[in-house]
Amino acid sequence: MKFIAPLVAGLSFSPDLSSKKTGLKNGKESPTRASYQSETQLVEMMPDGVTTDRYKAISLQSLDKVAAAHPQLEEHLYDVKLAGMVFPFKASPYYVDELIDWEADDVKQDPFYKLIFPTLDMLEDHHREILEKAHAAGDPVALIKTVAQIREDLNPHPAGQKELNAPKEDDDLTGVQHKYSETVLVFPAAG
Repeated sequence: MKFIAPLVAGLSFSPDLSSKKTGLKNGKESPTRASYQSETQLVEMMPDGVTTDRYKAISLQSLDKVAAAHPQLEEHLYDVKLAGMVFPFKASPYYVDELIDWEADDVKQDPFYKLIFPTLDMLEDHHREILEKAHAAGDPVALIKTVAQIREDLNPHPAGQKELNAPKEDDDLTGVQHKYSETVLVFPAAG
């Protein structure tokens, strides 16, 4: 019987517990952590067909690597990177590598490309203009403020959530939504 060793933070654990004993737990000695093994040893322990690749989501920070693997994305990098500041995204490598038709005449028309990557076409013209202007200025603080303003303008609280779902009491209860008589949503503040 083969043992499938888990990967934790890029390190694999040996299935063979060390014979070293440390400390007492419930009156009994407990073994130390399993020893680390090289990836080669780990692969030898894996059943056929099982890989040791860890899931790594594709996001704004990894777009250059995706473009290196799929050169058709290179001409759209500026568009996706700028739009990705306003619309954060993550995608499975399977979707990007296997489902997008990278050989299409216009990859931007591929349905999976449209689902995965944000584009400036998703913004209204005036938002696109101020975002491009802030980016061209090269001031990161101004760019962050511009992105925040665009997000606020896009109404993250549709259908009057802040007003209509607020508690009906006289006291101002910031961070609470009361949609139904038996349900209340609490949004704790950071910090």
